[in-house]
Amino acid sequence: MVYILAFCLGMINVFNNPTRQTFYVELVGPDNLRNAITLYSTLVNLAHIIGPAIAAAVIAVFGLAPCFIINGIFYIAVVIMLGMMRTNELLSTPPVPRAKGQLQEGFKYVASSPILGPALLMMAIIGTLIFEFQVNLPLIAQFTFKGDASSYAFLSASMGFGAAIRGIFFASRKG
Repeated sequence: MVYILAFCLGMINVFNNPTRQTFYVELVGPDNLRNAITLYSTLVNLAHIIGPAIAAAVIAVFGLAPCFIINGIFYIAVVIMLGMMRTNELLSTPPVPRAKGQLQEGFKYVASSPILGPALLMMAIIGTLIFEFQVNLPLIAQFTFKGDASSYAFLSASMGFGAAIRGIFFASRKG
């Protein structure tokens, strides 16, 4: 079951991450892109701190089911907010026309770059084998640390806290 869930999450992220990341430019423009990405990353990681703490309290008082209901309600709120966006205010860039050999040309460029090729290979390995923490972290909390929902909340909040501090640090740097 864990492998199936990890595979499904990976397949969702294959489409979600590139789409979301290209959307940043349309929202804020190229001049504010770095700060927008840092701000978004910081907010996500703050949610990793606050969300598990609230979830641990809800689970302790009401059980597990209300957490899924609350999470679903927040997804509905996100869909409503996306529907309320004014698309005429987006800073869209025209797509590059399709041409034969573009994908092959991209792979050649990455392979010829002494920095880009190894960095993308490393990210592919990390993304494939390590970055499934959403699936693995509850198992680590339960089986490695013999914990419960509060142990998982602590691990998730710790990751979020470290990443939020990093995001604030990088956002405050010049250039």
